[in-house]
Amino acid sequence: MKATKNKPPGLAIPPKVRFLAGDLKRNRALFQCDILPMPANFFSEVSRNILRLQRVLVAAQAHDVPREKIESLITAFTKAVHLDRSFRDSKNNLTIDNQLICKCMQTAGICEKDVTILLTWSNSRMAKDMVRANTEEAVNLGAFGAPSFYVQNAPKPFQKPFLLFGSDRFEQLTYILNLKWHGVARQLLHNSKL
Repeated sequence: MKATKNKPPGLAIPPKVRFLAGDLKRNRALFQCDILPMPANFFSEVSRNILRLQRVLVAAQAHDVPREKIESLITAFTKAVHLDRSFRDSKNNLTIDNQLICKCMQTAGICEKDVTILLTWSNSRMAKDMVRANTEEAVNLGAFGAPSFYVQNAPKPFQKPFLLFGSDRFEQLTYILNLKWHGVARQLLHNSKL
C-alpha cells in the first residue's frame, strides 16, 4: 500500500467501516468459517509485522521447501491471522512472533531443523531484499493491494497480460481461463481447489 499510496478501504471511505463489519458477517456465512474481526492492533503492529510471515515464505522458497509445504504454510499463516483465537489476547490483539511462526511451520509439516534454518534466514538482509523485490515487481505490474492476480497466457481475446484485483474476481478469472467455478461455498463443500 505504501508504494502505491493506497489506503485500506475503511480509512479511505469512513462509511465503509460500517459496511465492512456487515460484509465480514456475510463472508463468515459464505465461507462457512468463523473469520475473526480485524485485530485491535492491526494498524499499530500487525500491518508492520505481517512482513515477518512474508520473509519466512521467501526463505522457504530460497531453501527449496517443496511447493506443497509452502502452500500449507500459507494456509497455516492465513488461519493463524484470521481464524485462530489462540493467537489473540483478551483485547483482540494479534501478536506475530516466533511462537506463531514456528507453530505454523510445524502445522505445514516443516521439520524442526528446517524451522530453525528458515526462522534464522527470514531475518537476513537477503530475505528482506527478496520481499522488497517481490513488492516492487508487483507494483511495476500494476498491483495496488491484495489480492492481486497477474494473468498471463490466457486464451484469446485476453492473451495480453493483465491485472485483476479483488477476491470478487474469481468468477471473472475462471471465465477468462475457461475453468469451471461453482462459487466459494460449493468449492468449500467439495474441498476442491480452484
